Amino acid sequence: DHLTCNYSVVGAGWAGVYFAYRLVESGHVANASDVCLFEKTARFGGRTYSKSVVPNATLARQFIVELGAYRFSPDMHLPGDLILKEL
Repeated sequence: DHLTCNYSVVGAGWAGVYFAYRLVESGHVANASDVCLFEKTARFGGRTYSKSVVPNATLARQFIVELGAYRFSPDMHLPGDLILKEL
């Protein structure tokens, strides 16, 4: 099997994920599977990284700390809002 992409997005940090999302939502791409998102690491998120401070805690007792993304500010809410909407 080989991968066929009509559109490629390199980098799966906030900007790459948001760009891929906008390609599909704007109607420029007929099918979401035509967009391939490439990331050099094993996870998406770029410099943003969530870490549980209490390992093996139940969902109600979890305390998550956001590490990295030192340029993320409260007025940059749109990508986070979109992700929450899709979940």
